Amino acid sequence: MNNNVNEIGQSFVYESEYLGHRVVKELIPNGHDILITEENKKDFIRKTCDEIMRNQIQEQLAAFKRGFNLVIDSEYLELFSVSELELLISGAPEINFQEMKQYAAYRGMDENDPVAQLFWEVVGEFSQKELASLIYFISGNFLEITCNFLGSVKVPYGGFKERTFYYKKGSSDRNILPEAHTW
Repeated sequence: MNNNVNEIGQSFVYESEYLGHRVVKELIPNGHDILITEENKKDFIRKTCDEIMRNQIQEQLAAFKRGFNLVIDSEYLELFSVSELELLISGAPEINFQEMKQYAAYRGMDENDPVAQLFWEVVGEFSQKELASLIYFISGNFLEITCNFLGSVKVPYGGFKERTFYYKKGSSDRNILPEAHTW
Protein backbone atom coordinates (compact mmCIF):
# COMPACT_ATOMS: atom_id res chain seq x y z
CA MET A 1 0.00 0.00 0.00
CA ASN A 2 2.89 2.39 0.67
CA ASN A 3 4.58 1.95 -2.73
CA ASN A 4 3.63 3.40 -6.08
CA VAL A 5 2.45 0.56 -8.34
CA ASN A 6 1.84 2.48 -11.59
CA GLU A 7 5.14 1.36 -13.12
CA ILE A 8 5.31 -2.33 -12.11
CA GLY A 9 3.13 -3.69 -14.91
CA GLN A 10 1.30 -6.20 -12.68
CA SER A 11 -2.16 -7.28 -13.75
CA PHE A 12 -5.06 -8.55 -11.64
CA VAL A 13 -3.78 -12.12 -11.39
CA TYR A 14 -2.50 -14.20 -8.51
CA GLU A 15 0.45 -16.50 -9.16
CA SER A 16 1.34 -19.46 -6.98
CA GLU A 17 3.07 -22.80 -7.21
CA TYR A 18 1.25 -26.09 -6.69
CA LEU A 19 3.11 -29.41 -6.81
CA GLY A 20 5.95 -27.82 -8.77
CA HIS A 21 3.67 -26.18 -11.36
CA ARG A 22 3.05 -22.46 -11.74
CA VAL A 23 -0.63 -21.60 -11.34
CA VAL A 24 -2.01 -18.25 -12.51
CA LYS A 25 -5.51 -17.24 -11.51
CA GLU A 26 -7.41 -14.13 -12.55
CA LEU A 27 -8.71 -12.25 -9.54
CA ILE A 28 -11.42 -10.51 -11.58
CA PRO A 29 -12.90 -11.22 -15.03
CA ASN A 30 -10.27 -10.36 -17.70
CA GLY A 31 -7.73 -9.85 -14.90
CA HIS A 32 -4.83 -10.47 -17.30
CA ASP A 33 -5.82 -7.33 -19.21
CA ILE A 34 -6.28 -4.97 -16.24
CA LEU A 35 -3.16 -3.39 -14.77
CA ILE A 36 -2.86 -2.48 -11.11
CA THR A 37 -2.84 1.28 -10.56
CA GLU A 38 -2.74 3.55 -7.55
CA GLU A 39 -6.53 3.80 -7.83
CA ASN A 40 -7.21 0.05 -7.80
CA LYS A 41 -4.30 -1.39 -5.77
CA LYS A 42 -6.39 -1.61 -2.58
CA ASP A 43 -8.90 -3.78 -4.44
CA PHE A 44 -6.04 -5.94 -5.79
CA ILE A 45 -4.66 -6.50 -2.27
CA ARG A 46 -8.12 -7.34 -0.93
CA LYS A 47 -8.80 -9.81 -3.76
CA THR A 48 -5.35 -11.40 -3.38
CA CYS A 49 -5.88 -11.89 0.36
CA ASP A 50 -9.35 -13.23 -0.32
CA GLU A 51 -7.92 -15.74 -2.83
CA ILE A 52 -5.32 -16.95 -0.36
CA MET A 53 -7.62 -17.12 2.67
CA ARG A 54 -10.71 -18.54 0.97
CA ASN A 55 -9.27 -20.80 -1.69
CA GLN A 56 -5.60 -21.58 -1.27
CA ILE A 57 -5.69 -22.49 2.44
CA GLN A 58 -9.35 -23.45 2.66
CA GLU A 59 -8.61 -26.97 3.90
CA GLN A 60 -6.28 -25.73 6.63
CA LEU A 61 -8.79 -23.12 7.77
CA ALA A 62 -11.55 -25.73 7.89
CA ALA A 63 -9.35 -28.01 10.02
CA PHE A 64 -8.49 -25.12 12.33
CA LYS A 65 -12.17 -24.21 12.66
CA ARG A 66 -13.11 -27.81 13.52
CA GLY A 67 -10.41 -27.93 16.20
CA PHE A 68 -11.31 -24.50 17.56
CA ASN A 69 -14.97 -25.50 17.77
CA LEU A 70 -13.98 -28.48 19.91
CA VAL A 71 -12.73 -25.98 22.49
CA ILE A 72 -15.34 -23.24 22.04
CA ASP A 73 -18.64 -24.03 20.36
CA SER A 74 -19.24 -21.64 17.46
CA GLU A 75 -22.67 -20.60 18.78
CA TYR A 76 -20.95 -19.17 21.89
CA LEU A 77 -18.55 -17.09 19.81
CA GLU A 78 -21.45 -14.88 18.80
CA LEU A 79 -21.73 -13.75 22.43
CA PHE A 80 -18.33 -12.04 22.32
CA SER A 81 -17.08 -8.93 20.57
CA VAL A 82 -13.80 -9.24 18.66
CA SER A 83 -11.88 -7.52 21.48
CA GLU A 84 -13.47 -9.73 24.16
CA LEU A 85 -12.61 -12.86 22.19
CA GLU A 86 -9.03 -11.67 21.71
CA LEU A 87 -8.71 -11.08 25.46
CA LEU A 88 -10.16 -14.51 26.20
CA ILE A 89 -7.82 -16.29 23.79
CA SER A 90 -4.66 -14.21 23.95
CA GLY A 91 -4.75 -12.58 27.36
CA ALA A 92 -4.43 -9.01 28.52
CA PRO A 93 -2.33 -6.77 26.28
CA GLU A 94 -0.72 -5.03 29.26
CA ILE A 95 0.70 -6.55 32.41
CA ASN A 96 -0.55 -4.77 35.52
CA PHE A 97 2.36 -4.73 37.97
CA GLN A 98 0.24 -3.49 40.89
CA GLU A 99 -2.26 -6.31 40.38
CA MET A 100 0.58 -8.81 40.08
CA LYS A 101 1.97 -7.66 43.43
CA GLN A 102 -1.44 -7.37 45.11
CA TYR A 103 -2.51 -10.94 44.37
CA ALA A 104 0.85 -12.64 44.93
CA ALA A 105 0.81 -15.64 47.25
CA TYR A 106 3.82 -16.57 49.38
CA ARG A 107 5.10 -19.94 50.58
CA GLY A 108 7.79 -20.10 53.25
CA MET A 109 7.87 -16.31 53.51
CA ASP A 110 5.57 -13.30 53.34
CA GLU A 111 5.49 -9.94 51.60
CA ASN A 112 7.75 -8.44 54.30
CA ASP A 113 10.59 -10.87 53.60
CA PRO A 114 13.66 -8.96 52.31
CA VAL A 115 13.87 -11.24 49.26
CA ALA A 116 10.25 -10.52 48.32
CA GLN A 117 10.71 -6.77 48.89
CA LEU A 118 13.84 -6.71 46.74
CA PHE A 119 12.06 -8.69 44.04
CA TRP A 120 9.16 -6.21 43.92
CA GLU A 121 11.53 -3.24 43.97
CA VAL A 122 13.40 -4.54 40.94
CA VAL A 123 10.33 -5.78 39.04
CA GLY A 124 8.55 -2.48 39.74
CA GLU A 125 11.03 -0.78 37.40
CA PHE A 126 10.47 -3.23 34.53
CA SER A 127 9.08 -2.13 31.18
CA GLN A 128 6.10 -4.01 29.70
CA LYS A 129 8.53 -6.00 27.55
CA GLU A 130 10.58 -6.99 30.59
CA LEU A 131 7.45 -7.96 32.54
CA ALA A 132 6.39 -10.15 29.62
CA SER A 133 9.82 -11.76 29.63
CA LEU A 134 9.53 -12.36 33.37
CA ILE A 135 6.24 -14.13 32.89
CA TYR A 136 7.58 -16.17 29.99
CA PHE A 137 10.85 -17.18 31.54
CA ILE A 138 11.23 -17.30 35.28
CA SER A 139 14.57 -17.88 36.92
CA GLY A 140 15.76 -17.52 40.47
CA ASN A 141 18.48 -18.12 43.02
CA PHE A 142 16.69 -18.02 46.36
CA LEU A 143 13.25 -17.36 44.93
CA GLU A 144 11.04 -19.79 43.05
CA ILE A 145 8.07 -18.41 41.18
CA THR A 146 5.35 -20.65 39.84
CA CYS A 147 2.16 -19.86 38.00
CA ASN A 148 -0.70 -21.72 36.38
CA PHE A 149 -0.41 -20.11 32.95
CA LEU A 150 2.77 -21.10 31.20
CA GLY A 151 4.52 -20.34 27.95
CA SER A 152 2.82 -16.99 27.35
CA VAL A 153 3.92 -13.38 27.45
CA LYS A 154 0.43 -12.22 28.38
CA VAL A 155 -1.69 -12.59 31.49
CA PRO A 156 -4.77 -14.72 30.79
CA TYR A 157 -8.34 -13.55 31.08
CA GLY A 158 -9.11 -12.80 34.72
CA GLY A 159 -5.67 -11.37 35.41
CA PHE A 160 -3.57 -12.09 38.46
CA LYS A 161 -6.65 -12.23 40.67
CA GLU A 162 -7.64 -15.46 38.93
CA ARG A 163 -4.12 -16.64 38.00
CA THR A 164 -1.95 -16.16 41.06
CA PHE A 165 1.82 -16.18 41.16
CA TYR A 166 3.20 -18.21 44.06
CA TYR A 167 6.51 -17.09 45.53
CA LYS A 168 8.46 -19.67 47.46
CA LYS A 169 11.71 -19.08 49.27
CA GLY A 170 14.29 -21.65 48.28
CA SER A 171 17.22 -22.95 50.24
CA SER A 172 19.39 -20.49 52.13
CA ASP A 173 22.37 -22.84 51.71
CA ARG A 174 24.96 -20.72 49.88
CA ASN A 175 26.82 -23.85 48.73
CA ILE A 176 24.02 -24.75 46.32
CA LEU A 177 24.40 -23.58 42.73
CA PRO A 178 21.89 -21.02 41.45
CA GLU A 179 18.88 -22.40 39.62
CA ALA A 180 17.33 -21.26 36.38
CA HIS A 181 14.50 -23.09 34.70
CA THR A 182 11.26 -22.87 32.81
CA TRP A 183 8.10 -24.83 33.44
